[in-house]
Amino acid sequence: MRTFRVRISLWLACGCFALVALVASGPIADMDSSLFQLEQAAKQGNNHAMLLVAQRYASLERASEALLWAQRALDTGNKEALTQLLQWYPQNERQWYNKAAKQNDINAQVFIWSQQGAQHQLTRLSPRQVQLLDSESRERLAQLLIQQGSPVNLPHWRALAPATSYWQQLIIGDEVLRRVQTGCDFTFSFTTERTQATPAVLKWLNNLDRFLSQRGYRMCATHRQLEAERRCEVDRGRAFCTGVQEPQYAVSIMVAEKGSANTRNGVVYINEKANWRILLHELGHALGLADEYPMQRDLAQRFCTGNYRFTARNLVLVEPKAFSRNDIAALTETLPWKQQLSTPIAQPIPVGGAVYYRLGSSEPDRVGLYTTGTCEATRMQAWKPVSRVTFMEQHDVLHVPDLYLKWMAEEMALR
Repeated sequence: MRTFRVRISLWLACGCFALVALVASGPIADMDSSLFQLEQAAKQGNNHAMLLVAQRYASLERASEALLWAQRALDTGNKEALTQLLQWYPQNERQWYNKAAKQNDINAQVFIWSQQGAQHQLTRLSPRQVQLLDSESRERLAQLLIQQGSPVNLPHWRALAPATSYWQQLIIGDEVLRRVQTGCDFTFSFTTERTQATPAVLKWLNNLDRFLSQRGYRMCATHRQLEAERRCEVDRGRAFCTGVQEPQYAVSIMVAEKGSANTRNGVVYINEKANWRILLHELGHALGLADEYPMQRDLAQRFCTGNYRFTARNLVLVEPKAFSRNDIAALTETLPWKQQLSTPIAQPIPVGGAVYYRLGSSEPDRVGLYTTGTCEATRMQAWKPVSRVTFMEQHDVLHVPDLYLKWMAEEMALR
């Protein structure tokens, strides 16, 4: 007959009761007697016994009794009961953490604060309590601190962040903010409507800095919260914040909770959930580049006929017609990229005894003149210097020609 041995050592905190080592040897049916003795200890307030009773009932597939005793153990301060209940009923995690928090479980309290965004509670934490946090709670605390800043009683969020790729991106973004702002080719000033947007800003900074540094440019940045008297709203589906003044030395970037990305009067407005490539596209607008995809008709009517206060360095607008040699020479002089031209901008077309020219370069790998759809809704034709689709046509295409970056840096230097 199969036998087993169970050793259980239980103590009551009050010292008035002790259940010493119980050694049972005999048939499996004897489990009932050991369960009875455990339950007696649990009924007298021993929360270690409560959890053991819960686990024993669970092994017997008596779920309701297991749940009852596990909750009793949690309600009387057994921290292991929290782990057990989370394993059995993860869908009720908020309930289990609330119970544990009432028993002053510091890990549970940090969980509740992180769910509520209760940064004001952080001043209650002591350095000793921070040392007692498990790895998940340390990461939750880091998320809270990154949004608010670290009170004097707590370490910086970087000291709590785990060694993951997500947190490494945030740390690199934070390094950009700490960078000495001298010799900067690009300077960006971020203002966030909500503190919860801070991680997004740091991720954008990480990606922008990597992209620009690989191309030989140095980036600097600042970050602050939107003043209480100002607000952000959705204007015709687009993000907008009131009372924004563009700093002379930087591109101002307003990070809003709602609304789509856009650029107005040199200020970038962007949703906190947007991809960094959308931000790069909008920075192109802020620094002198126009859309290379078809504009909406009302905007195209103004932009493509010259009734729009914006001079694009990446486009020229020409009315379609047959051009003479003198016309081509005159047009060439107006091109913002005339110094970089490496192929003819027009092709000859014999007409009777004369030669006219049709606009367009025939060598797609060279800087020349290539059509783009910006002004499709008008009688004008827009032309750009490169044949490939760029980030100003599709933000998810990370093709930023050297010429475009050079123009953006030049516009930045004029501030």
